[in-house]
Amino acid sequence: MIQVLSVSLGSSARDHTVELALLGRHLRVRRLGCDGDPRRALDLYRQYDGRVDAFGVGGAELDLRVGGRTYPLAYGRRIRRVVRHTPLADGSRIRGLLERRALAALTAAGYAPAGRTALVSAAVDRYDLALALRDQGCRLVLGDLMFGLGLPLRLHSLRSVERLAAALLPLLLRLPVSLLYPTGAAQGRAPNPRFESLLADVEILAGDFLQLHQYLPRDLRGRVMVTNTTTAADLELLARRGLDTLVTSTPRLAGRSFGTNVAEAMLLALAAAEGAADPTAPATLASLADAAGLAPALCHPGRGAC
Repeated sequence: MIQVLSVSLGSSARDHTVELALLGRHLRVRRLGCDGDPRRALDLYRQYDGRVDAFGVGGAELDLRVGGRTYPLAYGRRIRRVVRHTPLADGSRIRGLLERRALAALTAAGYAPAGRTALVSAAVDRYDLALALRDQGCRLVLGDLMFGLGLPLRLHSLRSVERLAAALLPLLLRLPVSLLYPTGAAQGRAPNPRFESLLADVEILAGDFLQLHQYLPRDLRGRVMVTNTTTAADLELLARRGLDTLVTSTPRLAGRSFGTNVAEAMLLALAAAEGAADPTAPATLASLADAAGLAPALCHPGRGAC
């Protein structure tokens, strides 16, 4: 059996295990949350290094890639020093591919993004998604200052995000992840509507679900969300707030959609099991994603159709 383990800085209340068959192979996929404790996460990486086939890096990235530049995270460096045998997957190799396919699924369902106002919760983390929405003809609202730093300021161009990243990320990425992204107990807090007026014109909410959840508007009627990592409880919340359409970049497995780090870890493990010459090559992972049927999932929470 292929073993995939996602070690997340997020809440252990979101833990999940699923067994499934892909490409004729049996996989066991687990997500273990560390409630915001990086030392506990590093202990798990040490404990399971060499004992599982691939690690998913949850609740954080190894690096951020913005406009052709790479910004290493301090936490990512610590993980790389600890893990010596098992491949690491933070989702960055396939996220852009899966998010573009999610937008294609939305278009195929009859929803045209062109001309609509689209929020990306943090373009430094979802640069490819912001680029894809721009290429679809959307008016961009980039929430990096709102969702990352809690400042009531909107950005509208990827160039402004690139400049912001160059100026601030070398310093900010030395800070604990919990200061920049909801981890541990913070993931269980009720959404704060403080930026509701700044999001009033937004028709498409896109990005990491836990970031979007922080300041989720109370009324989501007529709106669309493009995201990942949603649980059954998340779907209930979105249904109560009337969200019209939800597209997740990864399929729902046993009641929830896993993050792209898990999807990438599954593909890395499958590529190694299949004897791929370079299991990390984007073309190899894209081909395996097609063969394994890792397609986006679309549903309608506000209509009771999820």
